[in-house]
Amino acid sequence: MVSCEEIAALTAAIEELPSRLRTVVEEVFLEGTPAAEVADSMGVSPSRVSQLRSQALEMLRQAMEHVAGEEPPLTLVPAGGVAERRRADYLDAVLDRLVRV
Repeated sequence: MVSCEEIAALTAAIEELPSRLRTVVEEVFLEGTPAAEVADSMGVSPSRVSQLRSQALEMLRQAMEHVAGEEPPLTLVPAGGVAERRRADYLDAVLDRLVRV
């Protein structure tokens, strides 16, 4: 069974996703919209929607592990790089949102 805390953490993690990733998660997973329709509405290919979905799921997984206090997996992103800073900012924003709840 999923706890209220886990639901709050997942909600915060979704809300803090970059807008394109959040759109894909909301439309594909929460609304059940087929990927082809999401692709049309976003003006991208279905393949790109699949890539965005994968990226969003990875970020959500990392956020949930971060909230749970588990060590995030090693990444191939160089430490101090732009992508690493964005990931760290995202994880911090998720935690900040949970503190405000």
